[in-house]
Amino acid sequence: MLFHRLSRVPESHKPFLKYAATLGSPFSKAQAQIAVGKSLDASLEALQQADIVHYESEAGRYHFAHDLTQEAAYNIIPEAERAHWHLKVAETLESTSETMDLETSLRIADHYLKAGEVSKTVEYLLKASAEARKYALYPEAQSYLQRALDLLVGWAMPTLMRLDVLEQLDTVAKDIGDHHRRIDYIREALSLSQQIETSPQRRASLYHRKYGYRYLRR
Repeated sequence: MLFHRLSRVPESHKPFLKYAATLGSPFSKAQAQIAVGKSLDASLEALQQADIVHYESEAGRYHFAHDLTQEAAYNIIPEAERAHWHLKVAETLESTSETMDLETSLRIADHYLKAGEVSKTVEYLLKASAEARKYALYPEAQSYLQRALDLLVGWAMPTLMRLDVLEQLDTVAKDIGDHHRRIDYIREALSLSQQIETSPQRRASLYHRKYGYRYLRR
């Protein structure tokens, strides 16, 4: 039944269907416009006629008729194309989101990850961690930073971004009183700072974290 509905969508509107399936519900007309431009109205009409998406007039948003409908539409996207659509959706959310709250940051990070964009994924995991810290969600903030660190370690490149993550992990570990991990983060950050070009001030700050922390622990 679902695939019958999807088959009713003309080939000229299939790219928009793939984009919408990757974007998910709900989505605004502005978000849809980025994907298809001038042919938006025709594409939306085609999906509505096929009973794939509906329009909520009160919210001014479109949504899939059912979660299974969205899932089926996403499954028609060839594996080789999915990174392309996730990148397009990530860029759309990045440019159209009114606020960069925790949920939005994580959503963008997820799309960039599926698009294979490691540095952008890390950027939004850092934003998510900062948002979590605002509400004292320290374990969550730590988990987002750890995910970012794992990605950068897998990247096998010593980078300033990795140093940023380690410094923020140290700060969150301090917030939650995780003293053992603080030692590990500071040591790794100092080791990394010797492999890449960092300012004398930044290296001095790391040594201050290391020896200041030891002094406080006595």
